[in-house]
Amino acid sequence: MVEAGYLSAWKTPGGHRRIPVNEINRYLAERGSGRQRAGTANSKRPFRLLVAEDSLVMQKMYAKKIESWNLPIDLSFVSDGYSALLRMAKRAPDLVIMDLKMPRMDGYDAIKAIRADHDFDSVDIIIVSGLPKLSAEKALPDHLIIYKKPLDFSKLNGFVEACIGRLRVM
Repeated sequence: MVEAGYLSAWKTPGGHRRIPVNEINRYLAERGSGRQRAGTANSKRPFRLLVAEDSLVMQKMYAKKIESWNLPIDLSFVSDGYSALLRMAKRAPDLVIMDLKMPRMDGYDAIKAIRADHDFDSVDIIIVSGLPKLSAEKALPDHLIIYKKPLDFSKLNGFVEACIGRLRVM
């Protein structure tokens, strides 16, 4: 996105790009009018599910289990909160499953950014975490569903089916 001119950034001496937060906010604001609002599913497109999980083993487990449900789901993965925000700016999901402990940007900060953008007010967020105790100093917004690892995929299946049903009747 930097190479294409969508975002301004600078390079560190090691060649890594650094993108200021205000630049991301500017980009999201400009894209806001052109992107499909979250929660506007219809029977013509699959339910969009974004999983933010840094473990490749867990990503494979999600893919295998969710595929076995035989539901109309467009499943995508990212490995950190920052990538989740960029993916959401391009194509809003209906549901986000977020790990909390991830590199670059953790789930706490990603969830706060998602909830600060009113275009994503209707996006459901599920936290799936193996942390024994959620961090009090990084308070999470209200109205989040929290599942502990190891994840009970039958509960997740029920929740996803309910979300799909709710969006199909809107």
